[in-house]
Amino acid sequence: MRYVDAYTLEHDPWPSNTSLLIIPGGRDLGYCGSFNDLIYRKIIDFVRRGGSYLGLCAGGYFASANVEFRMPNKDLNVIGSRKLQFFPGTCAGPTFSGFAYDSEEGARAAPLTLEKMEGSSRTTRIYYNGGGSFINAESYPKVRVVARYSEVEQERSAAIIYIPMGKGHVILTGVHPEFGADANNVLDESDEPMRLELIAHMLKLLQIRIPQNISQCCAQPKVTDQYLFPCNESTNWLFDGFKEDEIHKTLYDKTYNFHFKDISDRHKVSNFPAMDHDPTAESDQETKPSVSICYGNEKIGYEHTKSHFDYNLYQEHLKDCHFGSPILISPVIRSTQTLFDSNPKFLEKLPTGFTAFANYQTAGRGRGQNMWVSPYGVLAFSFVVNVPSRNFSTVPVALFQYLMALSVVNGIRNYAPGYENMPVFIKWPNDVYAAVNEGGTFYQEKRYTKISGIIVTSTYEKDVLHLVIGCGVNVSNLGPTVSLNTLVDEWNAQYPDQPLQHFQFEILLAKIFNYFEYYYYTLLQEGFARILPEYYQYWLHDEQVVSLSSGEKARIKGITCDFGLLIAELLNDSGIANRKDIYLQPDGNSFDLMKNLITKKA
Repeated sequence: MRYVDAYTLEHDPWPSNTSLLIIPGGRDLGYCGSFNDLIYRKIIDFVRRGGSYLGLCAGGYFASANVEFRMPNKDLNVIGSRKLQFFPGTCAGPTFSGFAYDSEEGARAAPLTLEKMEGSSRTTRIYYNGGGSFINAESYPKVRVVARYSEVEQERSAAIIYIPMGKGHVILTGVHPEFGADANNVLDESDEPMRLELIAHMLKLLQIRIPQNISQCCAQPKVTDQYLFPCNESTNWLFDGFKEDEIHKTLYDKTYNFHFKDISDRHKVSNFPAMDHDPTAESDQETKPSVSICYGNEKIGYEHTKSHFDYNLYQEHLKDCHFGSPILISPVIRSTQTLFDSNPKFLEKLPTGFTAFANYQTAGRGRGQNMWVSPYGVLAFSFVVNVPSRNFSTVPVALFQYLMALSVVNGIRNYAPGYENMPVFIKWPNDVYAAVNEGGTFYQEKRYTKISGIIVTSTYEKDVLHLVIGCGVNVSNLGPTVSLNTLVDEWNAQYPDQPLQHFQFEILLAKIFNYFEYYYYTLLQEGFARILPEYYQYWLHDEQVVSLSSGEKARIKGITCDFGLLIAELLNDSGIANRKDIYLQPDGNSFDLMKNLITKKA
């Protein structure tokens, strides 16, 4: 899951790697004010080509042809036409009286009657606050009513509707099925089973694959303790030195409050979940999330983490690599990247190679302002590379993202004998894509979909540039995204006499770090020119003709050896090179592989 804004919808190539666009509640006039004609066209085209759209409350109003929102105070009325027009009629509201902006006064548990849905019950209660009704919805061709307000006349009873649109799918709601009993005071726990069944039904209509146990799918995991490996004199000394507050063994940093638990001299260690906020912090620190790090006893740490990540197996394959160790292992974390780059006191003392791994991120980060909720099955990690200021002229830090992409590809293709044909490739500047299609991964008609993303951030403190390299790899997560184990399953189905085992986090991460170390030292000692031939072997852009945001055409020629700029030669209207090269920075541009379009990125 990725959080986006209007700028992202306008400028990023999101349609090519998105299955579902969700426009949430709030005020639809806000969307009207920030969306331009290009965004509307991209959304409509995305749906017609096979994408799905879910409009919740305000997102439902916004996707109707007309909006009639009438309040007792006529100055608050919102009446007019809208541009998406997925529902060709009128969404009118509020359906129930009592609504007040920025208030829970009009909130209620709205009884709904569910239509044509499997299950023992046909009714449920869903959180409502100011939403609308889709007037005479069933009178429009192809519009299907999914749920009705039980206490409203037939004409205004449609609360949730489904509309097929080209090859895509649309669901609009006047209620908030995404709000559970723990998020408000109007629902209770008895409403939860049917609410989750309704969500599952809606996602299936939107062609989104979900687990059989929908309650596990929707449950938000709690942030857990993190465990440090290895536990030795060096790491114990390092973490003993972090404690600003010796009584509470706490480090108060910029974004998090860190609690350090020396479990070497304790018979008992707190179990998951960890504290979400620090109860001992001073008033100016109270709102900061808490991070609990356990260290000092590798045996206890291993018992707590082995079902999530087997450190012994990881260390067996990591061997004597300097990257990937020490490592913090946590089943659930907010963000491995934020743990490092947004907490300077913590970061400045960490050695090169120090790593954080998590099975699940509740607020993972990508390039720019992109935020992610990474599900189980994604290999998510970040690690530190420190570059002293005296080495700035000799360490080409801009090239590290290329080294990381190449390391991921080689970690996959050289995971073990037999994996050489895994169809993974490098997409400039910092993604790894898999070649897939609807008929099968290894068929002739291929398309490409993202399977790994990389982010590099930097912080300068006390004459040292602290780089944090973050990476996520889809290893075993469910669709709609493609995972490595999906590719393995397709290979095994096509070549049953040459079966491959599923990828394991521990082995793959160790492989990636060993390759990164090799390329890192090759870069420092021999330069990027030594690595480029191998990089080109796996990248997708050899002699590719692309369109620039200026409207010009260009042919990609390669990457510069000094700063990693993309080299492209401009073409005239006849497609002939005009002998003028342009150079594009990786951090200033975005590459839409599906449209062969390079655009500026914030």
